[in-house]
Amino acid sequence: MLPIARVFVDVIAALAEREPMEVEPCPVCELEAMATDLLFDVLIRRLEDPAEREWFGQLFGLCYPHYRALLTRELPSSLRDALVQSQSAQARLLQEHLKGFIDKDTVDLKYTRTHEESRSSKHALLKTAGNENV
Repeated sequence: MLPIARVFVDVIAALAEREPMEVEPCPVCELEAMATDLLFDVLIRRLEDPAEREWFGQLFGLCYPHYRALLTRELPSSLRDALVQSQSAQARLLQEHLKGFIDKDTVDLKYTRTHEESRSSKHALLKTAGNENV
């Protein structure tokens, strides 16, 4: 065995014998999790009001990661149904908008697409999936 490989094996063996270390969580991650929980609580309280629920349904909804996280919480069944219905409507609307880009790309106009039109369908999908870096 090469000397460097022997050192590597010795280090791994020594680490395996040690007790697991407790790593302090990142303070920014802790704050982000607390803020998310607080905002979910506020959103749930507001969405219990039918007028607020209607207002929320007219918006663009939540990104999929936050939508999934919200559905893991304990929600009244009427609120859960309203959220699923609202997000489904937004997904159908996004699908219709993206279909327009596909239609334009498959006809003779595909060479008249602007650069922004070429990028926007991809950006819409990334934004919907929760990617804020677009």
